[in-house]
Amino acid sequence: MKSGSVLLVIGLAIGVSRTPLAQAQAPEGLPRFEVASVKQNTSGDSRTAMRTQPGGRLVVTNVRMKNLIAVAFGMADPQALIDARVLGGPEWVGSDRFDVV
Repeated sequence: MKSGSVLLVIGLAIGVSRTPLAQAQAPEGLPRFEVASVKQNTSGDSRTAMRTQPGGRLVVTNVRMKNLIAVAFGMADPQALIDARVLGGPEWVGSDRFDVV
């Protein structure tokens, strides 16, 4: 065995021996799920809003799905560029507006 291998094995043994027993035997936690509400906005209002609240909660009001897709992919472009870059999907992706919490 080479000396580098011996040092690696000793380092691993020390790391394992310092792991608390409770941590090593703790069962995996129950699955956790985040909940989102996505509803069509039929108010006819032209004002839109996207804001993040404390704790990372996202609140979106009256925004086209095409814009939400653009934001998800990091495209903070003017509307004309979003329309040119986010392609495909049903017609409502570019026309209907949604509220997301």
